[in-house]
Amino acid sequence: MPLGWVWARIDQVGEVRLGRQRSPEHHHGEHIRPYLRVANVFEDRIDTSDVLEMNFTPEEYPVYVLEQGDILLNEGQSPELVGRPAMFRDELPGACFQNTLIRFRAGPAVDPEFALLVFRHYLHSGQFRKIARGSTNIAHLGLDRFRSMPFPLPPLVEQAAIVDEARQRLAVADAQGNAVLASIDRLPEMERELLAAAVAGELVPQQPDDEPAAQLLDRLGEPLEIAVTLPEVEKGSKSKGDTVKPKSTPPSKASKSTVQLSAVLRKAGRPLPLPELFALAGFDRDQPEQVESFYLALRSELDRTIRQTGTAAENAVLEVITDAP
Repeated sequence: MPLGWVWARIDQVGEVRLGRQRSPEHHHGEHIRPYLRVANVFEDRIDTSDVLEMNFTPEEYPVYVLEQGDILLNEGQSPELVGRPAMFRDELPGACFQNTLIRFRAGPAVDPEFALLVFRHYLHSGQFRKIARGSTNIAHLGLDRFRSMPFPLPPLVEQAAIVDEARQRLAVADAQGNAVLASIDRLPEMERELLAAAVAGELVPQQPDDEPAAQLLDRLGEPLEIAVTLPEVEKGSKSKGDTVKPKSTPPSKASKSTVQLSAVLRKAGRPLPLPELFALAGFDRDQPEQVESFYLALRSELDRTIRQTGTAAENAVLEVITDAP
């Protein structure tokens, strides 16, 4: 232990109390007040969107009323969450607390913010879970077991410095975690943007000496036709935003027909995003030669029988040119 630190029991450095028990006779009375329970106390956060009320007599109220800086811990919870702590920051002035929570009120030798860090450490390190008792679904921290736990006690000045440094680092960790989650959420959008950019010619730099597409099409002659299995489209799926679902047909009975991508769009009866057109045309994204064939077919028909709508960033949507020959 660092120089100047000492070990103490939790009940030596603050007041520990279990909340008021909820019972039918407390549902009515002349002194109805709001109270917090397990459902309101999350790690380092108190949620007051769903608060219940019960009667606290004038004699009981001073015992159970919460003060700013009090730390509430889940007394009964799932084993991995038992002891989950949060500081009461006067989110609901005058609120009391139920006996599903334990209240720690720091004494003069403890910074409440430092105590919260200690209790969060005990939550994540499994110290609370070790002392808890109960079934596999619900564990109870226990008032006596909690109050007898060891508490590391540095000088007050050092406690304040630790709190400042920990808060800064935790804020950075939270920001990094949120950035990772946001990146994961954007993966489908990034894939759509990539495919759209590929169709729009935005993935590689344009070379001025490349053969113009118009000359290439003239040299190739008639539009390339690809032999694919055209799935049947269920009736009633033509409304905007509906997903076209091909009917399941045994492979041995699937009919092969020579079609163009414009035929797939006409069959669907609505514009299709690029990935959906790819799938409905019967191509396999895991087969490189089929991906190449799809884009060759797309290039041969683009702006002749089909066209792109919207912007590339919105995921290329393709539709039939109705007045195309």
